[in-house]
Amino acid sequence: MNLILLGAPGAGKGTQADPFIIADLNDIMAIDSMSNVYCYYKVKDGVTEIDALGRKIYVNLCGSFDGNGVTFKNMSDGVFSRVYGVPGVKAQGTVTVENFSVEYTTASPHGAIHYNYAENMTLRNINVTGTIENTYNTSCFLDYGSCGIDKVVNVTIDNCHSDATVIITGGNASGFLGHYFCSSSSQFVVTNSSFTGHLYSSNGVKGCKEFCGTSMNFDISFNGETVKGNGVAYETEKSHGITVYNGTLPEKYGVFTAAKEA
Repeated sequence: MNLILLGAPGAGKGTQADPFIIADLNDIMAIDSMSNVYCYYKVKDGVTEIDALGRKIYVNLCGSFDGNGVTFKNMSDGVFSRVYGVPGVKAQGTVTVENFSVEYTTASPHGAIHYNYAENMTLRNINVTGTIENTYNTSCFLDYGSCGIDKVVNVTIDNCHSDATVIITGGNASGFLGHYFCSSSSQFVVTNSSFTGHLYSSNGVKGCKEFCGTSMNFDISFNGETVKGNGVAYETEKSHGITVYNGTLPEKYGVFTAAKEA
């Protein structure tokens, strides 16, 4: 008996060996209907652009996505809203999201990915250009993770680059990661990546805004060097936890923290 997944992209089986093939905007929108099962997706060979036509894509993804070098053009929001490794469950499973570019032609409220709920996430070969504007903590690649203060998560950002402008009116502007709520034993690793855009915020600018946890210190690796986080406790109406960086890092970490502060 063959399993037919209603609403899925037309080609492929959604397995790692035979992923669902994304050929156009309708196929990328169909991913949202598959968020109750882990699937693999890949953009069709030869498809170099998917034009969002100003529409909001922002789909839920359960599984892994290979953009195969595609550029998402005329975007007004992020590509993915929530990314899961296990359907509807936080801090479980492994996902890889890779090989695409995002071009925002109007100000987007989110980066390429808004929420991550997977235990292990790798973002690889992603480029972001344009403007991202919101009230609270947003970045170019990954806005937010909310897995729970007792959950250990691992996030790797590899060969990702952005020259975008990030404007935050009520929180911290960030290049790579907006905010993460997880155990202080979690790891955030950045390799071969850069942010060379502009960050605008009345509250400060950081490459990685904050991890929340019970400990006051943990390590972040940036391009092969370990950067010690010397956080300070804070509490607001919105959240409680630690900020990774207090003050200004040495100049050699400038591309990580701000690159070009407005």
